Amino acid sequence: MLLCLSVAAAAACSFSKDGITFIPDEEFDAKAGAAGKAAGNAGSTVGGKGSAGAHTGGANSAGGPAAGSDSGGEAGAVEAGGTGGVVGTAGRAGAGGVTNTAGSAGSGNAGAVGNAGSTSGGGGSGGAPPVITYPCKGALPGDKYLATFDNIGKPNEEWKDPNGTVFGIFGFPDPGADRPNLMLVNGVLTVTSKLTSAPTGMGIRITPCIDLSKATNIAFTIGGSFTVPPAMTMRIWSNQNWPVDGATKEGMCVPKGKDIPNWCAPNHVDFVLPEKPTMLTFALQEIRGGIPNDRLPTDQIKAIEWSFIYTATTKPFAAAFTLDDVVVY
Repeated sequence: MLLCLSVAAAAACSFSKDGITFIPDEEFDAKAGAAGKAAGNAGSTVGGKGSAGAHTGGANSAGGPAAGSDSGGEAGAVEAGGTGGVVGTAGRAGAGGVTNTAGSAGSGNAGAVGNAGSTSGGGGSGGAPPVITYPCKGALPGDKYLATFDNIGKPNEEWKDPNGTVFGIFGFPDPGADRPNLMLVNGVLTVTSKLTSAPTGMGIRITPCIDLSKATNIAFTIGGSFTVPPAMTMRIWSNQNWPVDGATKEGMCVPKGKDIPNWCAPNHVDFVLPEKPTMLTFALQEIRGGIPNDRLPTDQIKAIEWSFIYTATTKPFAAAFTLDDVVVY
């Protein structure tokens, strides 16, 4: 049955053939767009408005009709205090094939209801703060002589090398009954102990530290007076083995208990005190036994000590030694 008045108007009129009614593209688009718009508008009730699904009819191209395209509704708008609605489900694409058969309109589903925003974050977990360590950037020695004692008049005076590193002398134990007597005579340091019942000696304090990484050996001139040649030790403190001290902001060794010598200790080398002043030489990498660093870290040296060795079986004795010309090379 033909519903048009003329052939020229057939492109804009509907007609029937073999029980099938065909309608023009413009009429179909209007109906399909209205349906998609109605479906998309359903999302406007809660969570935001979905837009109508797009739609197009199949094209009468020479290669055959293409499938109609379609898209889902837009996401619902965000409600106050909540999250936005989910995007509308896309409409099913129209299948190509029969001339002028349009794809089905996209249907937009309603956006989901926005959820209320969280009011507060969770609390952080507790725990002890990390221990701060204090690396030291020391200068290289300004001279191979770390100490000659010629440039000071008293043991408690400090001196500097050409690079500005500060050196000072100290005796130990301090305080203590066994604190030795320190004297300077003609540029030679004399250390006298009347009663040795504890590790007793003297040291050179270096501030902030000194870098001996370019040196291989350390030497010093030492001699003593005694009844029986006592055993001695030279101890070298690196900043890596020095206990952390927050007050002076130095040290990198973190003790794991109250007994600090079990966790932080200097490297050392033992020797027998010669009777006459003698230059003794030791390779820096042979000075071992430090804690936690068994091998001597040479780039951050904090102190060098000379001490009589005392153990639980040592009998008290009187002794003295002289020290001069501490050299690194």
